[in-house]
Amino acid sequence: MIRDCMPEGGPVHGMDPGRRLPELGGVEDFRVLARFTDGEGSTALLGSTAGFVFCTPVPKGELGEPAAFTYWGYKAPGGLSAGLTGDLTVDAYVVQTDERAIRSERPRSGYFRVVAGRVGPGVRRVAIEWSPGRQADAVVANGFFVGRVPATHRPDRRGRLDARGKPLQVIDTPPVTVTAYDEAGATAGQVRDVTLQ
Repeated sequence: MIRDCMPEGGPVHGMDPGRRLPELGGVEDFRVLARFTDGEGSTALLGSTAGFVFCTPVPKGELGEPAAFTYWGYKAPGGLSAGLTGDLTVDAYVVQTDERAIRSERPRSGYFRVVAGRVGPGVRRVAIEWSPGRQADAVVANGFFVGRVPATHRPDRRGRLDARGKPLQVIDTPPVTVTAYDEAGATAGQVRDVTLQ
């Protein structure tokens, strides 16, 4: 999986997927930290000691998300303890694309809202409130978590129109609330109003 998600041999520049950034490591430096799988596919959090990338696998030859690197704590040189905020650290809220969903016999959006981060050793469960009344558990593994839901679209709030003169549709990315729970079900940490990064 790691090699498939980094066909250039390691992380790439976010704006130039063909430009590998060797100073950020190679595929051998990354591990699958947590992987969320649903009926549409999967998204994995791949990490090194310095930072992470997301992987939403697609068949060879298909357009996929570039393996754009983010330092742990958002600052070089990173490190697994960089930016920790107790038993729950939300490291990313992003949108990932799965071209298989878009091109399938039952075309779907193909866009997924993804939240990921790190948790303390006592955390057993992480729940993400994607919107009021819409909550789902993330996958928690080895001190990391990742969750995703299909993205929905809404009309652009600025009233822009598309090429056909119809209201432009944009991905709806409301703030989320992430809550970590310990083995007894008590709240171990919570981060409210996480916005798209």
